[in-house]
Amino acid sequence: MKRIGYILIAVAMVVGVALRALAPENELEYAAAGLTLLFGSLILLIDGMISIFQSKVVLRPWDALKRFGVLFSALMLIHAIFVFFDWTTRSLQEAFLVNIVLAGGLALWATVYRKPLA
Repeated sequence: MKRIGYILIAVAMVVGVALRALAPENELEYAAAGLTLLFGSLILLIDGMISIFQSKVVLRPWDALKRFGVLFSALMLIHAIFVFFDWTTRSLQEAFLVNIVLAGGLALWATVYRKPLA
């Protein structure tokens, strides 16, 4: 199931980049590529949840909490650089919420432990 998710995400990204380069006015194809990307991500999320429930993967939330602060600070620093050079129109509140979710997800991903096969 994981392979199907990665294939769908790769196809959606290739189609999205190709559309951006060759035909930027086709909104319907953009929507189809976005839905394919969303569906592939959903398949990977379901596969990950199944692995957690079957105890194939163990999350280490305390280690993730230690990394969260560093990741969040780095992401907010990147946002500050983008604001300084006027490369973004994202508000501070929106950046704060997005960076909390992104830093939390990256911290959990970095501390996942896969149990060895017995």
